[in-house]
Amino acid sequence: MSSPAAKASPSPPSGRLSYSQGLRVAIEGCGHGTLNAIYSSIEKTCALHNYTVDLVIICGDFQAVRNAQDLHTMAVPDKYRQLGDFHEYYSGVRKAPILTIFVGGNHEASAYGIELFYGGWVCPNIYYLGAANVLNIGGLRIAGLSGIYNARHYNMPHHERLPYMGSEVRSIYHVREYDRYKLFQISEKVDVGISHDWPQGIEHNGDVRWLVREKPWFGNDIRKGELGSPPARSLLYKLKPRYWFSGHLHVKFAAVVHHGSREDATAARQEGGRRGDPSPPKVENPDAIDLDYMLDTDHTTTAPAASPLLKNSDEIDLDMDDEDAAAAAVDPSEPPSKRLCSTTPAPAPASAQPSPPPTTTTTIPPTYFLALDKCLPHRSFLQILEIPTSTPPPTPQSRRTLSYDPEWLAITRAFNPYLQISPTTDKFIPEPPQDPVVIRSLIDKERKWVSENIKDLTIRPDSFTRTAPAIGKEKGPGDWRGVGQPPEYNNPQTAAFCEMLQIPNKIFSTDEEKAARMSKFRPGAERGGWLGSTRGRGRGGGGPQGREKWGGRRGRVG
Repeated sequence: MSSPAAKASPSPPSGRLSYSQGLRVAIEGCGHGTLNAIYSSIEKTCALHNYTVDLVIICGDFQAVRNAQDLHTMAVPDKYRQLGDFHEYYSGVRKAPILTIFVGGNHEASAYGIELFYGGWVCPNIYYLGAANVLNIGGLRIAGLSGIYNARHYNMPHHERLPYMGSEVRSIYHVREYDRYKLFQISEKVDVGISHDWPQGIEHNGDVRWLVREKPWFGNDIRKGELGSPPARSLLYKLKPRYWFSGHLHVKFAAVVHHGSREDATAARQEGGRRGDPSPPKVENPDAIDLDYMLDTDHTTTAPAASPLLKNSDEIDLDMDDEDAAAAAVDPSEPPSKRLCSTTPAPAPASAQPSPPPTTTTTIPPTYFLALDKCLPHRSFLQILEIPTSTPPPTPQSRRTLSYDPEWLAITRAFNPYLQISPTTDKFIPEPPQDPVVIRSLIDKERKWVSENIKDLTIRPDSFTRTAPAIGKEKGPGDWRGVGQPPEYNNPQTAAFCEMLQIPNKIFSTDEEKAARMSKFRPGAERGGWLGSTRGRGRGGGGPQGREKWGGRRGRVG
């Protein structure tokens, strides 16, 4: 292994141009452990266009594998049990050249993720958002939801603890109602939403006809309204962020979600309730297609017949092919993507007749959705976007600094008593309140506490501490054969976060608790874990169609 100096990632040249009106953000679909290729692709694009990127967002399947033991907590077939690149960043051999944040997916080293349930640095300059989170950088407010949807585990507590047995290696990455509930309480403006799974029904807001041609095995789920995540859909229509980014389905796809008026949105929230799904406004879709007709092989000429790939009833595959895992460099002939523009048609010329009196209806800005592929040659895995921020423009320091969000800290304090981290507990844990008045009063009370007690919201970059042994440093194992699952580590970042908020650290385990769980474990108990199926499913409709001119449905890096 080369010395750290030989492999350290260089900082971008200081002469490159920043985006003065906001942040330039690189969006990556699924990481799958290919950090070196991802950063190399971004660097080549930046060098070509003489600009800098402020932030990298990875939409799940990051695979923060510290050593070979972590591979036993990742739900993949044996041939995909690969260390990847992350262990070099964890050990300090490399450092991420750009501030990076990510949400969890359904192919993660879950042992590390649970240590940082509330979020934290997985290595210098790379931050995991935890099960759910809201944070700020350079004037952007970013909300993230980790995992994918599975109805069987959605209303269960976060009960999985090391060592994982049976299906726990899969259920640990399933979204829980508790986390959606917390994000649903956000009342202030959100700029960016991130989820691994697509929001349910989002395909109807883009070129669904093209999507079915490209991925014909999606057809049945689309026709039944079962493609994607109901919790993510609920949050998209509640939070109405300017942008929403996802991975998971290994295809680049763009859409525009029109939210209608603020009056419609208020009525939908009241109808949806706290645990329900605020339905999107009823807007006629001029580009709607008849999927029943399209999927009928006697009529369609644009999509092949149903494929044997429909064999999987519950999980989206990793794309189990034999492609090289190294990503191709950026195509220099393709220009970078510029700021996104709405695809709403321009209004017709004004009539000669007198204008009607103005109405009080206020249109809500649309949400621009973009999903991307995984990092492989000739795949559309990366997009660089310029996202404007509110005034004043971000400073050089704010571009490099993550900050806690005060409203999210208040929500975490208010509802931490309802968090259950084990399947059974000696103490009764009630259901979270559903009355909006009660919910708002709890949050307002904790918002005041946060304002009075937390004066510095900066997420300190020097708070990272290695817990598991690193390969080459603390002699962490490099081969998963012959080793078992890692022990459970109590992460100092989680302890510090709970101390800051003065809440109980429910992630912490005593040595006695760890020993009691280990005594029930039998080697090989987790081996069948990955074979089950875990695709995000659920019922729900679409919404008004939006063409994806802003993203380019098949453009690569740019």
